[in-house]
Amino acid sequence: MKNSILSIWALACIVIIVSCDDNNEIVTSATGSVTIRFDNVVGEEEVALVPYKFNESFSFTNSMNQNFNIDVLGYYITQIKLVGTGETMDYIDSVTVSAESAEGVYHILEHEASSQMINFNDIPQGNYDRIEFTLGVPGEMVMEGATGGVLDPSNGAWFWNWNVGYVAFMLEGNSAASGLEESDHFLFHIGGWGETNNIKSIGLDLPVSLTVSNGSTSMTHIKMDVLKVISGVNNVDFSSTYQVHSPAAGQPIAENLINAFQVHHVQNN
Repeated sequence: MKNSILSIWALACIVIIVSCDDNNEIVTSATGSVTIRFDNVVGEEEVALVPYKFNESFSFTNSMNQNFNIDVLGYYITQIKLVGTGETMDYIDSVTVSAESAEGVYHILEHEASSQMINFNDIPQGNYDRIEFTLGVPGEMVMEGATGGVLDPSNGAWFWNWNVGYVAFMLEGNSAASGLEESDHFLFHIGGWGETNNIKSIGLDLPVSLTVSNGSTSMTHIKMDVLKVISGVNNVDFSSTYQVHSPAAGQPIAENLINAFQVHHVQNN
């Protein structure tokens, strides 16, 4: 009996030592907030949407020296991870998809400024030097069937069908060089998770570590460059490439998408 009492007392002492700091105060897990902001650009210029009926205004020029403008721009971001440095553990955004909602799935839309800001309020304190995310909606996330929230087709989600999945990236606009008959429109819908898988994993090193402390508010600015979407590994010629509505047709542009995202700067507060 005496040995049992001593063992219980020793265990209690260990718990107290682990749970308290030098001032005998209870130690709690400190967290801060982090915002990831996506800014869409065309080279050095900000994106300005031009409605289709005003297509005579061409603000931008591609690598083929073809003028164009943009009418629709957006993409899905999922599976966000902040990679810790040193003793900081990685922070992985949980993804939960059901018929009612789609948590951890973000639809970034150029015409909705609020959609371009992704906020996390429970990031453990520490230093993070890399951000990773998926461009698109992997098939295994929605294999259970009907989905809600930003993935609900009845709410305007960019969904093809269950064989090929969602449109991961959409770019529509106008160019006088377009080969589309009776129109100068171009429509690029890039996605698919089947035989042709255009879902892309993207990893970006931060120029400085994202520092999170108790109650801190920090932000990482990521730029998505449309010029790198339509040039790079594969240069897009609007006269021959003007309608992309299938995974196979979108594969050349999907290869460009990997290099279209870049961390512009980090704000630590």
